[in-house]
Amino acid sequence: MKTISGLTPRYMLTQKKYLWCDEGAILLATIDHELGYETRLVDLVGDDEISHHTILEVRQNRVWKTYDMAYILAGASYEESAKYYRFSRPVYRAYPTKYNWLIQHNFYLKHLALWLRGIPG
Repeated sequence: MKTISGLTPRYMLTQKKYLWCDEGAILLATIDHELGYETRLVDLVGDDEISHHTILEVRQNRVWKTYDMAYILAGASYEESAKYYRFSRPVYRAYPTKYNWLIQHNFYLKHLALWLRGIPG
């Protein structure tokens, strides 16, 4: 399957039949963030300095809890989520960023950004 960067959470939820690990993490992070939780994406980077897997972390009761949408894991260690990859280190990414929030909450900016990227809205 071909990956398409920059799809909106709504598009992923309503139009895609399969989500890659990062897409599933972004979709769940969007929902959790709307419910008031602090969220971040964690890229599991290998020895080759490439991210081979992405999971979601949600701050619950002042503790970060992992959610792996590809392998349906909750509370797993990074090593458990990266069991099929050569895991070296985690790289944390805030999500959503101000850019994500702005694009998701402004109809015109969202469609302009998608149009510029050649992505269906």
